[in-house]
Amino acid sequence: MLDLNHVGLSRHRPRRSWTHRRSSLRYRPILVAGAIALLLPLALISPARSDTSSLLRQAQTAQREERYPEAADLWRQLAFQWPDSAETSYNLGVALHHQFKIDEAADAYLTATVLNPSHREAYINLSLARIQLQQYDQALAAIDQVLTLSDRPSKPASIHTMAHYNRAIVLGRQGKVEASLAEVQAALAITPDFVQAQELIEIIQ
Repeated sequence: MLDLNHVGLSRHRPRRSWTHRRSSLRYRPILVAGAIALLLPLALISPARSDTSSLLRQAQTAQREERYPEAADLWRQLAFQWPDSAETSYNLGVALHHQFKIDEAADAYLTATVLNPSHREAYINLSLARIQLQQYDQALAAIDQVLTLSDRPSKPASIHTMAHYNRAIVLGRQGKVEASLAEVQAALAITPDFVQAQELIEIIQ
């Protein structure tokens, strides 16, 4: 798990001012296999052509072994050969995101959502990328879209849990502390043991 400017927490600390809490909310994004988070790559159905199948295996192996520059190059080749595959674009986004190529990752996730408007993981990771780019309205649009879809399990929490958590981050950065609190409470109502949300609510309250 790679934590970006994670705020250390203590169970026993003085209640902080609203200004301090709003400032703390600015430093919560984390890059993990979830949200506010980077979701894990999704498996693809291997195409029939043997050369593409070999390329796919190489891309999946490079991604699994965290060789992200190589993985990104391979996913790009697959995207050229398989332009209608939302999963190829999604996995390209994951590889780029791990290299902190946020603009390119956002473009790849957006392509995945165009190819598959029900791609929950792509919307979640797109919202993360938009948050990192400080494009908050676009982040909220991606979150709104995923919340129109049915929930389903994921890591480290369900899709809707992570959507509410990401929304809490955005609203907190916009200074809407009460609304942010409501969203993190919604996340915990779905997944009570979601650690990031537990920590975030301590910061807000």
